[in-house]
Amino acid sequence: MKIKEILTLVLAFVVIFLVVNTPLYDYIAFIIALIIIFSVIFVLIKKRGSRNVLSGSHDEVFFVTTGIILMVFLTDGLNSSIFFLMYFLLFGVVFIYRPIMVFLLLIGLIAVFINPVLQGDVFSNVIKISSLILLAPIAFFFGNEFERRKTLEEKIESTTADILEDADELLYSEPKENEKINDIIEKSEELREEIEEES
Repeated sequence: MKIKEILTLVLAFVVIFLVVNTPLYDYIAFIIALIIIFSVIFVLIKKRGSRNVLSGSHDEVFFVTTGIILMVFLTDGLNSSIFFLMYFLLFGVVFIYRPIMVFLLLIGLIAVFINPVLQGDVFSNVIKISSLILLAPIAFFFGNEFERRKTLEEKIESTTADILEDADELLYSEPKENEKINDIIEKSEELREEIEEES
């Protein structure tokens, strides 16, 4: 659900904002360690019943987003050698959540980095934040394209299943049913037109 996606990102940025703008900042390394421990425990518990270790759940998005951004703050914020991970976050969120969520992530990043931007080398800091602003629409475009292709694949799979089901019924029906044959032809034509439109 979209509301859960919004709440996950908002909660992550509330936690980050509280840590970096309160006395909790003195314990940032300890907080990151706790996030890593909880993440590992969560993954181990989840791995029991599933072959996929990471599935893009809301918990995973919260832990990864919070952990990465706090690590960037721990390693000198905008001057961090791991600041590039912000770019991976922008592109990662569009493949897990709806592409529009990249803009909520961008707003959150700007909000938590607004104070560091105005300190030290302001020009360099503005360029780094601007790079995030410029990459967000590109990430959105890639996310939309990924979602469109995923929807097409699901439709192809669904239509193929319908065609096979009709063909199977037709194979064992007595006498041969013209209606079923027409249905198979119609679905095949629709599928071909859809593939031609998308390609």
